[in-house]
Amino acid sequence: MLIKEVISPLKLYAATVRVPSSASANASTTTIKTAIHAESAQHARQLLDHLYGRNSVSSLILVTKFQTEATAGAAVGPLSADQLKLKALTDQKRQLAQREKQERARQQLVKAQAQVVKSRQVRPAVAAA
Repeated sequence: MLIKEVISPLKLYAATVRVPSSASANASTTTIKTAIHAESAQHARQLLDHLYGRNSVSSLILVTKFQTEATAGAAVGPLSADQLKLKALTDQKRQLAQREKQERARQQLVKAQAQVVKSRQVRPAVAAA
């Protein structure tokens, strides 16, 4: 067993899969949604192909931690107008905080570059009398 197998957790993938809708010979299929834990998207696709048949995966997306936390306590169904407003404001706040962080980092970089340039300047030698 490798150490990375122990310390790296499996990722959660959400997939849409085509499955036969009945056991009869006709070729009708039904689309279902499912979730699977795997190391990578390729592994998840291989597992789903093995479970549901070759080329049965319609879509496969990685479910992020934020998505799972956000949907864990959320009610099923569309958001109301008030909930959408709050979500938009929260998203805006998060984006502004990120832009502020980036601007602070940019300003610190400019200041550090100016100090490097200043330290590299050659000072004229004082003439001895």
